[in-house]
Amino acid sequence: MAEFDILIVGATGEEYSTLSEHLSKTTPGYTAQLVIQHLLKNHSDIKIALAARSLSKLDDIRSKLNVPPSVKSISIPDLSVYSEELDAIVSQSKVVLSMAGPYALYGLSVATACAKTGVHFVDINGEGPSYYIKLVKQLSYKASQTGSLLVPSTGLDSLPSDIAVFKSVKGLRDNGVYADINYSHNTFSGLIKGASGGTIASLLTMFDKTSPTQMKSYNSDVWALAPEAQSDRASLQNDEKMVFYDKTVQKWGTPWLLGPHNVRVVYRSAALLPQLYSKTFKYTETLSHNSFIQALIRGVLMAVGGFLFATFPWFRSVVAKYAPQPGSGPTPEQDAACRLVLDNTTKTVDGHVMHTHVTARGHAGYSLTAVMASEVALLLAKGDASKEGGVYTPASALGETLVDELHKYGDFNFTSKLLK
Repeated sequence: MAEFDILIVGATGEEYSTLSEHLSKTTPGYTAQLVIQHLLKNHSDIKIALAARSLSKLDDIRSKLNVPPSVKSISIPDLSVYSEELDAIVSQSKVVLSMAGPYALYGLSVATACAKTGVHFVDINGEGPSYYIKLVKQLSYKASQTGSLLVPSTGLDSLPSDIAVFKSVKGLRDNGVYADINYSHNTFSGLIKGASGGTIASLLTMFDKTSPTQMKSYNSDVWALAPEAQSDRASLQNDEKMVFYDKTVQKWGTPWLLGPHNVRVVYRSAALLPQLYSKTFKYTETLSHNSFIQALIRGVLMAVGGFLFATFPWFRSVVAKYAPQPGSGPTPEQDAACRLVLDNTTKTVDGHVMHTHVTARGHAGYSLTAVMASEVALLLAKGDASKEGGVYTPASALGETLVDELHKYGDFNFTSKLLK
């Protein structure tokens, strides 16, 4: 029997490593601290443990957060390679919540240990071509044998996108609309300010660990993270535009940093939930703006910046030098001033339209990510995901149960309405 409900791996954030010495000198993991605070404050009845490379740094975190003595500290080996020592460590818990990134460097070893031992696994990665796709291909079969549920990408990458689409699709079916779905679009607005240092470090490592050929193949296939797709389904690609006008919310949209990963996670949900989605399902995602000029400027900057980032290592070195460090984050006051606002519009081939509006209070990349990942881990620990072992998305693993749980925290609110 497992000694703990949730084991937080990478509790101090010192596992981070990047291409730059500048980013290797990090402060303790900010989002990991928020996870610890959330669980201690809201779920004092569950048993958690904290795992890190450096117990001295972990002691500092424990002191800072006033972690009670009942929470055990565990030393973990080098996570850049899998070792049987990890099996013994993760098997002490029902669920492992991995906060050790970049996941291309430190994620697969922990996920492998969980898949081998039948322990559930949760992370907050946004590293599709360098990590997530490997997790799917290498661990799906093993997890199916042991009953391990692996649920990656449970933070801003990619839970809000995934759940918003799920709510709209399920809302259509619950309203007696069974026609095929041929269009679903998410637009993000609200106060999402800047990328975290951990996100930037993950992007740097993702491009460093992915060849141009692999990146091109991944980018050309929106079903890249899904199970083996039928040819007609695989041929459907999302029609991304530099500037997009969303009539439902009456705002202009542009592609954004997290979009490519979120899109592929949503397509994986579509493949894993055939009883809700359909072969004709098509999904796009944008960041919204109030004016065309603002959207055009940001769209051009995103396109140029994305090209430079993906093409030139020297540009990534410059980004690494001046970007926020992993472990840094907003002040509590800054976090509280942020809002997540997300609108989804989903249409069927016969003209029915469902709109889902998602709001939450806090910074989506920090405090809200901590809440989302923590609650996914908690529901898995409680056994609320009655699934066979495998690699799941938040929507396919927990669906409406997760929506109900999130409503309790961060002023999360999911509302759906049939427009026609």
